[in-house]
Amino acid sequence: MSDPKAAAGGNPPVQPGFSQADLDKARAEGVTEGAKAERDRTSAILAHKEADGRTALAHQCIASGLTVEQSGNLLAASPKVAAAAKGSEFSAAMAAAGNPKVDGAEASEVEPDSPMAVAAGWDKAFGIAAPKRH
Repeated sequence: MSDPKAAAGGNPPVQPGFSQADLDKARAEGVTEGAKAERDRTSAILAHKEADGRTALAHQCIASGLTVEQSGNLLAASPKVAAAAKGSEFSAAMAAAGNPKVDGAEASEVEPDSPMAVAAGWDKAFGIAAPKRH
């Protein structure tokens, strides 16, 4: 006859000669070995020669569970992402604009109880409560 506990979805019966501690130890070893295998796979995909210039795709290969060989084939068939130019047009335009240094020190020049600070506080409060209508 079959074990009613095992048939009901409980823990399978322990084989003679194996204790629960033996099973727990084997399970823990399996988890450790599995984690190491996954780290090794991840490292191998990221270090693959075809991953250079295709990092985002390499991460997708990892998340998809592809093997190192499958990942290498997919990466090799995909175009590399162009590296961003060191001096982009945007960076050049921002540098040429001559933007002022803003570090927040300007705010400390106004006394909190000064008429200007009080008026600014009221303006801000009413602006938030009743925004301008167009």
